[in-house]
Amino acid sequence: MGNISFDTSGTIVTLIIAAIFGYFVYDKSIEAAVAVAGITFVVGLVTLLSLIPVAGWIASALLSYFVVIPGMLTMTGIEHTWLITWIFVANVLIGLLITALMSVAAIKILTRRQNVR
Repeated sequence: MGNISFDTSGTIVTLIIAAIFGYFVYDKSIEAAVAVAGITFVVGLVTLLSLIPVAGWIASALLSYFVVIPGMLTMTGIEHTWLITWIFVANVLIGLLITALMSVAAIKILTRRQNVR
């Protein structure tokens, strides 16, 4: 079997960029920068639901929009701005791409099984 490895450098860069934007959007506040980085991280984790073929991105988007983002905003005390919307939209688009790729992979696996019989 092949080894599975994860490259976390993109995640770290994304968190740093989000924190920098958060620092300037929320009046040069370190607390806000950390809060935005936290929101980015948690929404990114929820995006893993997009691994579910066909409807994973919908589950991810709904959970992020109705549960995770309001909960994190309440917990951190920052306001909803264009930056939070940008984080949400970016993760939904990434989730849509992941779900599309997983759906194609699932269809290939299912059609391969039917051809074997």
